[in-house]
Amino acid sequence: MRIFTGRFKALIKSVEIKAALIIITVFSLLTTYELTIYNSQSFIDAFRISIFQVVSILTTTGYTTTDIMSFPPLSKALLMILMLIGGGVGSTGGAIKIIRIVILTKFVQNILLRSILPPGTVKPLKIGETVVGEEEVTRIAGFFVAYMLLLTFSGFILTALGYEPFSAFSAAFSAQGNVGPCFFPISSNLPSISKIILIFDMWAGRLEIIPALILFFPDTWKEFWRLGKRKPER
Repeated sequence: MRIFTGRFKALIKSVEIKAALIIITVFSLLTTYELTIYNSQSFIDAFRISIFQVVSILTTTGYTTTDIMSFPPLSKALLMILMLIGGGVGSTGGAIKIIRIVILTKFVQNILLRSILPPGTVKPLKIGETVVGEEEVTRIAGFFVAYMLLLTFSGFILTALGYEPFSAFSAAFSAQGNVGPCFFPISSNLPSISKIILIFDMWAGRLEIIPALILFFPDTWKEFWRLGKRKPER
């Protein structure tokens, strides 16, 4: 939107845009390097393949132009990390979102700095010129923990069903982040329990986890029941 409204300076200064460009550049170059070494591809071909897959998976667009199952181990791991990061916070992309990762990274950085700064030093968490309040950081941290717990639970259940761990977790990463591509043998022949797990992951991921998990709290249903019994006002 900032491009269409002419706010180019705000776009350039955006921490999220800068982080996205750094992620795309670093991950594309690392994947390119490994493809040229292990798959004996030319630099141009490897870079073209790499940057397309990196951008597609980071933004959870879901397109692939090659068989990512044939990627070397490090490249697969890098794509898995991108499935976790996800797109921009104002976009329709899934996963955790870049700005949340940036805020959590700065939060950890502040904690480490406090251990070496004089006692009582106040160091606010800032994203660009904006100060992020403690309540917002707590909310993001809670979302991150819930996201990772559900992801871990789903991955372990799929692994327990007999799938190779890396494939199982890639399916959980992809489904929960609404990414699309993964390193898992998706087909109509999947056991029903596997389908149910992945369906729930896709649904919960699209709702950003917390609203989906709230439905499993007894207090939520008690409140629904109480509101349902309330007589309408005349």
